Amino acid sequence: MDKGIEDVKMDIAVDTYVKGKASLEKSAGISGSSLWDFLDELRRRNVTLKYSVADAESEIRRAVEHRKGKSA
Repeated sequence: MDKGIEDVKMDIAVDTYVKGKASLEKSAGISGSSLWDFLDELRRRNVTLKYSVADAESEIRRAVEHRKGKSA
């Protein structure tokens, strides 16, 4: 079966996250998707988040601030 580039990038990003080689935010970037889309993909693949809710909130805040900085 021939996989598209987006599928391969997502597979690599999920694998990188699962193995603890990259954060959630970094893995989302590797996949080329938004943080929210990456979280949805992890849920579809039954991947458990590897850190606390506080860690997730911190990453989300950083991502939002980064995004705000780009639009300024």
